[in-house]
Amino acid sequence: MTTTMHASTSAAIAAPLPTVPATVYTLPGISWLSLQVQGTTGTLTVGATSVAVQVTPPADGSPARVQADLSQVTVGALVAAAGSGDPLASLPGVLADAVSSAAIASVGVSVDLAGHRLVGCDLTVDAIPSWAPGALNWTHSQ
Repeated sequence: MTTTMHASTSAAIAAPLPTVPATVYTLPGISWLSLQVQGTTGTLTVGATSVAVQVTPPADGSPARVQADLSQVTVGALVAAAGSGDPLASLPGVLADAVSSAAIASVGVSVDLAGHRLVGCDLTVDAIPSWAPGALNWTHSQ
């Protein structure tokens, strides 16, 4: 007995999977930061810069941690993208220039995937002025 199978180009072999809508996480009062998550991938937006990130929920239910290299972004660019009053304006000119030109080495966010909210953010600034013992760090937790 011979069985013959013919493939038809007009028949679909597999139906596309439904698209799961992305969830966008933000911190209240921080307009320049958001994390959009779809499954285990996401887009972290800091100011005008967006980078692709992996989002892996920890097995113990604690907040997921997302890290991104943003060395091409300066503190001045971030302040400009925030669109609010310039916090550097209150500093002496030389100090404001030094801080404004400092590169943001990395940004990390903690996201409570079950609670649908960002729970923290930290920026590491790549700046070692002559008067500072090391890199400057800023952390915001909610």
